Amino acid sequence: MCAVLTRSIGRKPYLMPLGGSSPTGLWGYIEAFREMMDQGVCENFDDLIVTMGSGGTPSALAIANYLTGSKLRIHAVLIVDKTLDEAYELVDKELRHVGLAGGAKARDIINITNSYIGGGYSIYTDQDAEQLITISGSTGIFLDPTYTNKAAKGMLNELVENPSRFKGKRILFMNTGAAFGLYNQRISKLTEQHELTSRMTFDAT
Repeated sequence: MCAVLTRSIGRKPYLMPLGGSSPTGLWGYIEAFREMMDQGVCENFDDLIVTMGSGGTPSALAIANYLTGSKLRIHAVLIVDKTLDEAYELVDKELRHVGLAGGAKARDIINITNSYIGGGYSIYTDQDAEQLITISGSTGIFLDPTYTNKAAKGMLNELVENPSRFKGKRILFMNTGAAFGLYNQRISKLTEQHELTSRMTFDAT
């Protein structure tokens, strides 16, 4: 397809890798972290938690945290079927891409858990859906069933079951979106029936 597009438009297309993770994409969340520092956000928190799929977002945040000397502890909740070794290797790969392999190791700059993958990528239970609706309906912060809701589940469970994982009590959850995951028939039906979200409409047709 790349060759066809190159011939037809006369320019080389940019190939987007799986999950959008690439050295180029990495700088997006490194820049986002810089903006957080400029706005004084980081100094108000001890820990930052984010979803981990292909690895670009948490890698960028961990690298930015390391480079700037920020005191945050970065956590990632894995939502794809990978071992912890495989997940940490994704971060080490990004460290190599930016020339930091000799000065930092993934396990030193980020804490990853793979305990909340559940049945697999994009698979969620009725209990998961109930959590999504409760959080979205009561706070106005929209989570999605595949990515951010599993990360929120991990955060809430770890706060109870493994509080020593966290550096402190001021915890920042970064909602990385994926709102289009709400547009499916199962979620649409549940939001219509739930008292918190009965006035919300996600047309999945």
